[in-house]
Amino acid sequence: MNFPELPKCKIYDGQTTPEQRVFDKLVHKQNITDSEEKFLNEAINFYRLTFDYLKSINLSLITDEESISILEFLRIVFNIETGILNDISNLLIYRVSIVKDSFLVYGKVRDPKYLSYPPLELIQKSGIYNRANSPNTTVLYASFIENVALRETKPAVGSRIIISKWINDTGRQFHAYPITNNDTVDNLELRRATQAFLEAKKNMHPLVGEITDLHLKFLSSEFIKDTFISSSKKYEYLYSAFFAEKILSGNNPTDTYPETELIIYPSVAYNHKEENLALSLKAVKHLKIFELKEYNVISTNYESVIDINQQAADLSLIRSSDWIEDNLIIWDDE
Repeated sequence: MNFPELPKCKIYDGQTTPEQRVFDKLVHKQNITDSEEKFLNEAINFYRLTFDYLKSINLSLITDEESISILEFLRIVFNIETGILNDISNLLIYRVSIVKDSFLVYGKVRDPKYLSYPPLELIQKSGIYNRANSPNTTVLYASFIENVALRETKPAVGSRIIISKWINDTGRQFHAYPITNNDTVDNLELRRATQAFLEAKKNMHPLVGEITDLHLKFLSSEFIKDTFISSSKKYEYLYSAFFAEKILSGNNPTDTYPETELIIYPSVAYNHKEENLALSLKAVKHLKIFELKEYNVISTNYESVIDINQQAADLSLIRSSDWIEDNLIIWDDE
């Protein structure tokens, strides 16, 4: 692939690149020289060229070898920390799980692990990318609203599902990374996050602000894109999955960029009106399930534009539970 040539500011000369060193100085409010400022201007020009090039790649048609080359290039391009974080404590989220026969013990799901994130070994075996995870990572996908979780999961007519409510009742603060800097969709939380960035940008060096803005705009364009998936490995999600893995990896947290535990992004399935979450395994450990409801899916309404209060599917309740003891779900029809 004909990637843009790396400028001097992006080339390692030791343990770091010139861009990394200058960027870090400015983040910590240190003065820089004219020659150091030129490095960041060089980086800005490179990012503009690179982001246009990356968007021009038809990810539906890339080969496995090309995907490896793209990921290697992305690691070079995105080797500085950018973004804003929000702290969230009062988490109440919904997750939809499709019941499989292998989950059942005498006709019922007993183990709550089947309602959580997929086992990493299954993700690795599939080799498939999703919007917020690569084949090397697993996350818990959830939503703030039950209808959004339903529409994102899209269980088929005739299937059995369990809708689980998860809560953080410890008061613990989670470091959340909101998708921001995008004016192409109508989403209240995205607008609020963008405004928060614009306020923070006032206290940044102009070049740091511009680089951060370019990064966040490219990142948001990938997280909110509504694209037809035709690649068997869902390479259409290659960029956003790369970013999610990087953001949620927990590698080398600092005072400036602490460990991020969840990503908040507009729900494509809900026409970007509400939000989805991708939570790291560390975040999930601090949540608990406090309500379960199992349903049969009678009919669905996924394709039409619906009000937030109108069900995305017609469901028939089978059983419910608010009791998990010794890692065993106790249902109300016992």
